[in-house]
Amino acid sequence: MKKQLLFFSVILFSGLIHANQICHYPQSPLLKKQSNNDTKRFNIEADEIKIIKKDNYVLKNNAVINSDKYFLSADFIEKSNNFTIAKDNIKLQDEQVIITGDQVTIQEKTNTINIEAEKAQLIYPDNEINIKADKLVSSNGKQKLTSAVYNLCPLGNDDWQIDANQIIIDEKNNKGYAKNAKLKFLGIPFFYLPYYEWTLKGRASGFLNLGFSKYKELSDNSSSYQIKIPYYFNIAKDRDFLLTLNRLSSRGNVIEGKYRQLIAKNNYLENGAFETQGSYLKKDYITNDKRWLFKSKANIKANDKINFSANFNKISDKNYLKDIEHDNTSNSLYSDIHVSYKDKNDLELSIFAEKEQLVNNGIEDYTTYPKISMSKIFKVANDTKIKTSFTSTKFKHKNANTTTNKTASRNNLILNFEKYIKNKSYSIKSNINFYNSYYSIDNLSNENRNVASFSIDSKLFLEKNINKNFKQTLTPRLFYRFSQKKAQGDIPIFDTKIKDSFYQDLFSNKGFIGTDRIINANDLVIGLESSFINKKTGNANANFKIGQAFYADEEVVSDKVDVSGIGTDYETRRKYSNIASVANFRINDKLKFNNRLQFDPEINKITSNNNYISYKLNSRKFLTIGYNNNDNDESVEFYGSYPINDKMHFFGLTNKSITNSITNKQILGIGYENCCLIIRVANFKERVDNNNYDSITLFEFLLKSFTSEPTSFEKKIRQNIPNYS
Repeated sequence: MKKQLLFFSVILFSGLIHANQICHYPQSPLLKKQSNNDTKRFNIEADEIKIIKKDNYVLKNNAVINSDKYFLSADFIEKSNNFTIAKDNIKLQDEQVIITGDQVTIQEKTNTINIEAEKAQLIYPDNEINIKADKLVSSNGKQKLTSAVYNLCPLGNDDWQIDANQIIIDEKNNKGYAKNAKLKFLGIPFFYLPYYEWTLKGRASGFLNLGFSKYKELSDNSSSYQIKIPYYFNIAKDRDFLLTLNRLSSRGNVIEGKYRQLIAKNNYLENGAFETQGSYLKKDYITNDKRWLFKSKANIKANDKINFSANFNKISDKNYLKDIEHDNTSNSLYSDIHVSYKDKNDLELSIFAEKEQLVNNGIEDYTTYPKISMSKIFKVANDTKIKTSFTSTKFKHKNANTTTNKTASRNNLILNFEKYIKNKSYSIKSNINFYNSYYSIDNLSNENRNVASFSIDSKLFLEKNINKNFKQTLTPRLFYRFSQKKAQGDIPIFDTKIKDSFYQDLFSNKGFIGTDRIINANDLVIGLESSFINKKTGNANANFKIGQAFYADEEVVSDKVDVSGIGTDYETRRKYSNIASVANFRINDKLKFNNRLQFDPEINKITSNNNYISYKLNSRKFLTIGYNNNDNDESVEFYGSYPINDKMHFFGLTNKSITNSITNKQILGIGYENCCLIIRVANFKERVDNNNYDSITLFEFLLKSFTSEPTSFEKKIRQNIPNYS
């Protein structure tokens, strides 16, 4: 039987609940029945056995009947032909259910067993369900319970329960029925249903958990509330639909719908999934406008080589997410389509196109429509390979007033030769690259750029035993890269940005993310890496990395080139980079410290510093403290959870700028959780601009053990507070 008795969920509480298993349900109080090949015979045991005649006997004290159909124990058992009566300390078990009661009567027929029990308790060990009833009548796979109490809590725990005049469990038809049902919390009834039916196994249609929140309306800072009432339609095993009434007191009633469908394997497709959702507000109380949202996505695997994905996102106006969904961080909604092909011979093909819609305070950027990519890897030897790739991209800019160009196309051809040699003592990886980029730009002359580059990355592996428990590894690293100097000032920047200068970025073949700029390189990078490794666990208890780059060319990227071929009007750099380092400590599985920084030796100052120290005992007791300083922009962050007792805990996050004493984000919440239910309330406060904050308080009351899917409330906590679950 599925643990999905959803009486109360018709209006309030079932649905997508994550049951964090902090409780252990008791094992079956009875051993599984023993098999018996002779279905007409019983194995019987008792302190006192009185045989009247064949198939007619009385068992007293520690009496047991064990057949191929059931296991029965009691203080008193009387069997007469096909009737069995048991009294006192009764335990009756078949393949699915355990029954205890004051008195049990069993009538055996050719193809079925009829059972009647008084003051009965039914336990379904596989589903962690227990039911109490004044009377039980079971026949032909249908169980009728009178004056029944139902819950999904472990035995002895009845924080919540459902009382019904009658419950019917129809296993043959996979249905459950209840009449005159009341939901009780801590013994207090607070919801009534005259009649309800549900599906025993699998999904069932019905109302999901009610969502309630209180928020601050950004337009006038007024206090408002939100109520969500979702209804779930189980259309078929491969499709469903969720309809939600979203009541915003300051804005109006939003109708929301989400349809999902799985695509099964067939003659044309391997598998896939499709999802579409929409929201509609007929008239916003504040703007007097119709407001809506539409999203749709599909992911399809045609076969083991071809994949297809598509996303379409559209909203009525740029402030919809901020006003209706309290999403202040998104700047763009993208619609895209992507088709990819990859075979076993390392041939890859891809087509990608996108479209952008600005939201909130987003600024228009270039979008690609389309981007066509092809690549192929040729393995010359075990340590040598050649990769060739071609990418053709067309860019579009929606803003006609921009100083940059509205449309352009870029064709990139890259040829890469890589040789990688590695053994226990050292490794050497060398790369030779040839880049050809051709730009066709609106209102400007076309640009053609050819650049060759070379890099070699070498490591030396050293290690020694510190003691019987730890060993130290030491890895000196020497990296050199060179690329031709080419004038690139007439090429606009479409999708390219400079890389950071942290440790891992020093050893990159490219100084930029994207291909609109290729950095002038004649660089030597020196690095040193060391780890202290626990021999027993294999974990690194400490890890250190430090490196610095030295530049032979002061030009970052050549801009204009005069007749002599010397670059003019370019950005310069000194002969060396900042010293970049990484330091990670792992005291044990609970306490960790992570740090990365950049030190400027010219001014003898740390210019960038990111420090985090984390302590985690479990998902309800952890704390992380972070300090960030990037170009004198300092901020501090801490988040965590702390238990008040074994059932209640606090959780929260604060991110504050030290530079201007402004709180960027703040979360404060409290949760209560036991074996049966979860109660959570939390306030989410996030800075929008200047001194304006978006503030929303969420509340949820969930009965556990219904499904394994996290609620939207819990997802929001997890997104902001890592380690919480």
